[in-house]
Amino acid sequence: MEEIDLDTADKIWYMPVVKLWTDILTLFEGKGRSGSSSFWSIMCAAIKSVNPNDKSTSQTSDFALARNELQSAWQNLKKMYENESSPLESMIDWLQAEQHLEMMRLLARHPQEGTAWEDAYKQCIARQGTAGGGLTLEVTQKYATEAMNMLAQPVRGGRISA
Repeated sequence: MEEIDLDTADKIWYMPVVKLWTDILTLFEGKGRSGSSSFWSIMCAAIKSVNPNDKSTSQTSDFALARNELQSAWQNLKKMYENESSPLESMIDWLQAEQHLEMMRLLARHPQEGTAWEDAYKQCIARQGTAGGGLTLEVTQKYATEAMNMLAQPVRGGRISA
C-alpha cells in the first residue's frame, strides 16, 4: 500500500480544479439557494413535525427526532459559513433572504396579488447560485420592493393606468 504524503494532500485543496469542484458542491448543497431542502424549510418542517394539531403532517414526530434534525441543519449551516470573513453577518443576511423568499412563495397564492409575488419569487430563484450572485437579502429586498410597487399601482381593466 502506498503512503500518502500529507503535504501534498493538503495542497490539493488549493488547486483551481478542486476549488471549482467545491464551488459546484456548495451550489448544489444549498448555500445561496433555497427550496425544499434549504435550511429554512428543514427548520420549519422539523418544528412543525411535533405539532399534534397540524393535519397536514401524516404523523407527529417526537421531540428527540425533531431536535436531531434541527441540530444537523445547524451543523451544516455552520460549516457553510466557517470560511467567511464575517460569518454571522453573512448567515443572518442569507437567513433573512430565505425568509423573504418563503413569504414571496406563500404570497404568490394570494388571489389578487399572486402575479406580482410570483414574478418576484421567480426573479430571486433566477439569481441563485454563483452565476447569479447568490440569494442575498439585497436581492430579495429589491424584488419585494418591485412587487410592492406594482401592487401599489392603480389597475383599471387589467391595465396599469399611468
